[in-house]
Amino acid sequence: MPNWIGFVSIIAYIVIAYFPHVILVLANKKAGITRDNVHPRTQQNSVLDTEPDKNVLLAARAKACHENHIENFPFFAVSVLSNYIVGKPVLASICGIITVVLRIFYTVFYIKGTNEKIAGLRSIVWGLGLINCIVFTSLAAANMPTL
Repeated sequence: MPNWIGFVSIIAYIVIAYFPHVILVLANKKAGITRDNVHPRTQQNSVLDTEPDKNVLLAARAKACHENHIENFPFFAVSVLSNYIVGKPVLASICGIITVVLRIFYTVFYIKGTNEKIAGLRSIVWGLGLINCIVFTSLAAANMPTL
């Protein structure tokens, strides 16, 4: 397995993290909501105060999905990079591949999550991603040289 896959997975994660933001902008546009570039976060948070239609709800799910990706990125990056630091690029690559695949499913389930079954699948995929990062960070810690 090429040593660079872990690094590519970090870039792929960033792309996946911002994909829901694109959906958010498009859904807002479809709902007739113009972007307030002076106060974009305040505007997006106040959108749900309006009469929510399917586009507003889609935008809200996309926003939450995007924010979750951003919140989880540091832990993922530490998992991958710590394995590179201890000289285990294959572990870094495996961690990266698993996380990227899980994050793709997570995004689909979050964006399409209009019922309890899909929302439940999203939570399961999120949990698997968390376990993946814990396991691979632990493997890196186990391979740390003693001082």
